Amino acid sequence: MSSWDNQFSGIVTLSDPNQITGTLPIVNGGTNATAIAAARVNLGIDIITTFNNVNYTCVATDRLVVQSDTMTASRTVTLPAASSFAAGRPLTILDGSGTVTTTNTIVVTRAGADEIAGGTSYTIKIADGGITLYSNGVDGWAYDKNLIRGSELGS
Repeated sequence: MSSWDNQFSGIVTLSDPNQITGTLPIVNGGTNATAIAAARVNLGIDIITTFNNVNYTCVATDRLVVQSDTMTASRTVTLPAASSFAAGRPLTILDGSGTVTTTNTIVVTRAGADEIAGGTSYTIKIADGGITLYSNGVDGWAYDKNLIRGSELGS
């Protein structure tokens, strides 16, 4: 018997997986949920939040925030506190309506004293523009300047 075989001795094969109950914590390779929808939320899969031509304040569970209605004025999206967002986890903000203009922009602003790449805001100013930000888990947000489309860093 190899050492590989010894590592896996004691594995139990279930004849009816539908009889499994309870949750397996994420840190142990599980989803920490008993339902598929809850598992998707816990793992940050396919989470889309839409807002319709209004200001929006992001929450720590947001992953993809999409403006989905015709823009009639500039709108502000306020980021969650960087400390409430896991370090390195992406948060994307997009114009899904294709109606952002240089007049009707989406201004992404910080929460509190957090910084956005050393500044206080970021402006999406072309149709279908967007930004993906990454929290440092403490007091700021970064982004890859090579991936930005239709934006301008505020001061």
